[in-house]
Amino acid sequence: MKELGKRIVIVLAWRLVAKLRKKHRLKIIAVSGSIGKTSTKRAIATVLSQAPAKVQWQDGNYNDIVSVPLVFFGQTMPSLTNPLAWLKTLLHMNWQIKNYPYKIVVLELGTDGPGQIAQFGKYLQVDTVVVTPIAPEHMEFFDNIEAVAREELSVQSYSKTLILHQSIAKTFSDQFSGAYKTYGQNYPADAHLVMCSEKIAIIKTKQNEYKFPTQLIGHHQNMNLAAACLVAEDFGLDKQQVEKGLANISAVPGRMQRLKGIKSSTIIDDTYNASPEAVKAALDTLKSLPGTQKIAVLGNMNELGGLSPMMHEEIGKYCDPNVIDLLITIGSDANQYIASAAAENGCSVIKSESPYTIGGTLKNTLEPDSLILLKGSQNGVFLEEAIKPILADPKDSSKLVRQTKDWISKKQKAFS
Repeated sequence: MKELGKRIVIVLAWRLVAKLRKKHRLKIIAVSGSIGKTSTKRAIATVLSQAPAKVQWQDGNYNDIVSVPLVFFGQTMPSLTNPLAWLKTLLHMNWQIKNYPYKIVVLELGTDGPGQIAQFGKYLQVDTVVVTPIAPEHMEFFDNIEAVAREELSVQSYSKTLILHQSIAKTFSDQFSGAYKTYGQNYPADAHLVMCSEKIAIIKTKQNEYKFPTQLIGHHQNMNLAAACLVAEDFGLDKQQVEKGLANISAVPGRMQRLKGIKSSTIIDDTYNASPEAVKAALDTLKSLPGTQKIAVLGNMNELGGLSPMMHEEIGKYCDPNVIDLLITIGSDANQYIASAAAENGCSVIKSESPYTIGGTLKNTLEPDSLILLKGSQNGVFLEEAIKPILADPKDSSKLVRQTKDWISKKQKAFS
């Protein structure tokens, strides 16, 4: 019954999108890829909000075939087992069509398996697509990284303008055709990060050099802003508008979010999810920032399939004892492979089975002015719960990911 309800909702919701697009001329921007989609989507939407045209987008992971239509209308996702809630949502979507105020819609397109990105092509024509770096993801369903690339790049079949992370153009050049632009950390990308400090970043394109105060930490987070610069230039924004938009971009909860901890410590909350490249980038940020004591808390990187042991061991080898004063791991593969490889590297390691236990360990271990990085996937990890005991202001727990009653109950049962 739930599957039948899902199919009905998909048909009805996308019909309303088609009706909306028939009545209004909309520009649609989509973001796909493996790493940094949500941050890149937020950056693009924030910068484009400086233009006269109103921009519609949605925070959070509204990125599958059921939830993407809701973004057009700013609706939240009802339960698939609640037909009355869906009826109310669909009626409200239909009511909005007549006086729809938006001219630009920014979407995130996600996939859990082969064919899902291509499926959006049945309902969408995209004006500009940005493809973020491609990395191992959902490897229980993909044979190799090339298969992941084919999946993510299938979005080009229904897109007019293609913007790629420079690593894609280098590694998967055989999987796309036609003109494209690139963004990344280095020249010769069409938009690249020239400089990034704790307070200032500079991005250079072929048209302009943008210098702005940044709220983001980490080169990889500020690099996402380069994609926003290319989109903004294509949409005709001037330098002042782009710089103002870039300065307004804040961190997404659970994605390299900086929080104040006890004992004047700084917490880097990167707890939403984890992939090998993203973990390495987070560890690089830990290395680059000041702290009297540096602690890394790393959890399982889920959905890596048969590559999981090798990928976790690789992260353990990447852990530098000259940078990390204490490494705490959680999750079966993290405890087995990250912990072992890091210990062989010379790191001081504590293995844990629960984020709640980690929270207590951190509270008792932190020295004044420490820097703590927490990063891991969801199931079996949920490191956001380890942050709560070390927050300087307990009210900041509202800034953490997965804090609804349903999520809290699920986590408590998982570690009971």
